[in-house]
Amino acid sequence: MEEIKNMQEEDQAIGDMLRLKNNQNETPQRNDILNIRLEAKVLWGMWENQVVKDDILYKQVLKEDNTVLLQLIAPKKIREKIFHQLHRNKIADHFGKDITLNAIRLRFYWPRITENIKLWCLECGLCARCKPSPGVGKSPLRQSKSSAPLERINVDIVGPLPITTNRNEYIIV
Repeated sequence: MEEIKNMQEEDQAIGDMLRLKNNQNETPQRNDILNIRLEAKVLWGMWENQVVKDDILYKQVLKEDNTVLLQLIAPKKIREKIFHQLHRNKIADHFGKDITLNAIRLRFYWPRITENIKLWCLECGLCARCKPSPGVGKSPLRQSKSSAPLERINVDIVGPLPITTNRNEYIIV
């Protein structure tokens, strides 16, 4: 958390906002923020929804069950790493823009988060190679009947998985 605190302080926009939040309790007037960065002005627009906890800036979101979700306001330095962990990681499985955005928003916030994630998903090489183009759907499901055992056989390849001692990382199912 000390590292996050330092990154937030070093981040130009978040650092500006953190200093404002620490130095005054009321929302700064428009004249007070004329010289701060655009991203900090976006954060200023959400003044009431932000809280400083242990010297770290969070955005507060009221959930449907009336509990408060704290989203870390992520410094620029770690945003791509967050995306990598929640989209490109083997467990994340390269889900599309919406699922990736929801996974990130459960924990983090930054100005223009939606545009950033949409762009990153479009630039993801594996997604571009493997996912259908927009508007191209899957084939409709149809029931197929067989009249004898082993008349129909389906094969699928699962992986990459953790590499075994025999250097295998795919399974044919």
